[in-house]
Amino acid sequence: MTLKLHYDAEFDILHLAQDGIEDEVVEIHPGITLELDCEGALIGIEVLGASTLLKDSLLQFGKLANRSPVELTMEMNEIDAPLRPRDGKGYREYFDSFAEHDSTQLSDSEALISVRQTFAAVWKQTAHITPSYC
Repeated sequence: MTLKLHYDAEFDILHLAQDGIEDEVVEIHPGITLELDCEGALIGIEVLGASTLLKDSLLQFGKLANRSPVELTMEMNEIDAPLRPRDGKGYREYFDSFAEHDSTQLSDSEALISVRQTFAAVWKQTAHITPSYC
């Protein structure tokens, strides 16, 4: 299935998704949600306040601003593996494991670090896009 990446500059929302029917949303960090299908498989990631949470990627946000979704050649399973909880739990149990952490350490949470690393690979696929700063 084709992955599509879209950035809404007006609301600062980054959305990465493949076709599928969303059954459940799991928040893994404030502003970052994973979209799951009825089998619990990852079909999308939404990042609210993306330019702040993924601050190392400002050039890529400018490239994506005011554009139609960008189709990527990577597969969701390439994104899925690094995001899965390391303790073997599924995504549905993900939030519970992070909710126990001290909220003062959220900026350095394991989930946020994983999402930043995931999008580092995604940004490589947007290198061909000419910037369209808003």
